[in-house]
Amino acid sequence: MYVVQNWTVVLVFAMLWVIIITQLHAMYQGSRKILIFLVVTFLAVNIFDGVVTVMMTMHTFRRGIYSLRHLSVPDY
Repeated sequence: MYVVQNWTVVLVFAMLWVIIITQLHAMYQGSRKILIFLVVTFLAVNIFDGVVTVMMTMHTFRRGIYSLRHLSVPDY
């Protein structure tokens, strides 16, 4: 559930960025410079957010695997 929640936040954040980009692009009368700036910023922020979410997901799975280690093979 934790992983789904993290990725949902990433997707909703990206969708909100797209809405903001279209509104700002229209507000600046379709300026190409503004559009390029917004798209570059959008990509930078979302790539960083995606990498952080991947790292959190990997950390979550590692913690789950290590917490189950004691159940695998008993020591005799």
